[in-house]
Amino acid sequence: GVGYLLNALQEEDFRQAQAYLLWALAYADVWNKDSWDAAIEVAADLEESREKLDVFSRASLGLAVEYLSRSVKEEDRERIAGLAAEMADELDALAIKEGIGAHWAAEGQAKYSWLNNDVEVTCHVLHLLLEAKPRSTPSRSRLATSGLAR
Repeated sequence: GVGYLLNALQEEDFRQAQAYLLWALAYADVWNKDSWDAAIEVAADLEESREKLDVFSRASLGLAVEYLSRSVKEEDRERIAGLAAEMADELDALAIKEGIGAHWAAEGQAKYSWLNNDVEVTCHVLHLLLEAKPRSTPSRSRLATSGLAR
């Protein structure tokens, strides 16, 4: 469970995997001082070079930062949530618009995997947009044109 993810995060060198592990841990929201410090260190490192991550991993990092922002001191919450919203805006700008719809493309590094699937990548980015910018016009219109909003 969470113990495995914490160990894997500290031992993992592949940046895309770090982003995914960080998202899973942030979603679980089970921290002690050491695991929190390790997560913040990995998040800061990934954030500095996020443009090198694939779209799915950037969405994972954005979701992780959004969830982490909910666990920080009140005075830091807005700044960290703002970073997640900034990452969401960056990904929103990368949308591939076709007709009245939009999607995000898998970047093909993980052959024959759910990571190499446009539907999964699009879902993950939309998840970030809904979490980090729930009231934004771009994310609501993307949802409507993607056929996911009701």
